[in-house]
Amino acid sequence: MKHNIRQRVINEYGLPVVKIETVNGELGSGILDKNGREIFEGDKVKALTPDGNYEVGEVIFDEGTFMWEASSGWVTDLDSGGIYELEVVGHVDD
Repeated sequence: MKHNIRQRVINEYGLPVVKIETVNGELGSGILDKNGREIFEGDKVKALTPDGNYEVGEVIFDEGTFMWEASSGWVTDLDSGGIYELEVVGHVDD
């Protein structure tokens, strides 16, 4: 996924400038699945939903929050407590 990185650097003339660079990368959520693996943006995650069903969804980063979007269309904050038994089962690029 593409992300813009802003760096404050000193140019060749000794003046401070802001440099913006686009990089490909994935953001780590800091949240671990039930096997101790960190969940990253773009991961496919299986979770137990409040209605007692297991669903697979994709982790997206939107407006500063990691969201879990189920295949059924249901969306929730990854760390809201609304889904349980998280397990990374793949990545969207797999």
